[in-house]
Amino acid sequence: MNNYVKTVFFVSIVLCLVSCQASNPTKQTTFIRPNIQQYVSVTRTPASNIVTFTFLRRDNWRIYTLNENAKVIDLTTTTASVVNIRVKDATIRYYFRVVNSRNESAIVAETVLPIKGQPNFRDLGGLVTTEGYSLKWGRLFRAGALHNLNAADRAYMKSTGIEIDIDFRTNNELINTYDSLPIGVKYINYPISTPPNPTSVNKWLLAKDAIALDTMFIPLYRSLVDDESCKLQYTRFLQQLKTGKATVYHCSAGKDRTGFATVILLSALGVDRHTIISNYLETNQYISAVANSYVENIDKQYKDRRGELLRRSLMVNYEYIKTSLNTIDKMPGGMAGYLKDVLKVDVEILKVEYLDDYKKK
Repeated sequence: MNNYVKTVFFVSIVLCLVSCQASNPTKQTTFIRPNIQQYVSVTRTPASNIVTFTFLRRDNWRIYTLNENAKVIDLTTTTASVVNIRVKDATIRYYFRVVNSRNESAIVAETVLPIKGQPNFRDLGGLVTTEGYSLKWGRLFRAGALHNLNAADRAYMKSTGIEIDIDFRTNNELINTYDSLPIGVKYINYPISTPPNPTSVNKWLLAKDAIALDTMFIPLYRSLVDDESCKLQYTRFLQQLKTGKATVYHCSAGKDRTGFATVILLSALGVDRHTIISNYLETNQYISAVANSYVENIDKQYKDRRGELLRRSLMVNYEYIKTSLNTIDKMPGGMAGYLKDVLKVDVEILKVEYLDDYKKK
């Protein structure tokens, strides 16, 4: 295989991976009621039965381990900033209730799922809206492609209760990379095809055109908003969510098409823009290792450091999502108008399904 073919091969995969070093100009929202979830982080590595709690606020914490019926099966108390709890089964997802000294409580779980075959598999649960409502845990998940899941991954995924898998990849991307799902999960394909294409990227890479490579995702993020086929598929995506079934949605890396899907979904649920952009940018934490691998592969093909030219486009950047948001903000009614008039979203239905204790207005 010559260098040209190899480059096209690598770049065609790379395009679906996307650091934002830029600062975010939006402001943090002040919520109208106490929410202690913002002070608790839960993490767990794949195939481990050790769950780590990190508390951002010192207090006398009680941690209740819950079973699938939300019944307490264990209790731990701590005043430490970090505490490890051992659970019985490494292939099962556990939920926990945390309670502080003021008797304020919240249900928490891992935000990043301990799945070896997909490091960018995240639960949107626990995010808080501007009205103070929390997104339900275990109902909305974002991810990258799921074709590398092993048996332990599938067992853990099954324990989450996910019923629907929505895939934004096109037929060309699906060749030999079909999702490896637990039995009983329904697969739905809403293919979204977006620029740039491998030929263009290969041309810019051969020319060492760093500026072109850095800006090639700008038209992509504009087309996610106003391209007719993209609008159709995102409408279908949001309509499917009206069923209220636990759903994971993804593209290849879970950064561009999935990132924009998360922006419109969280906007519909009433999450503030600062939090939405932060969730988008967090992707870089989970795809950096894969991006490094592709950079190294390109470097080996050219026997130089040319792969570094691709690094920014392999990650997510504030400038990219700002393109989508600016495009929407210039439309009649801004984001609210885009959701209602273009994507035909009934935000009240989504809020009832995915926000804790939300009552339809």
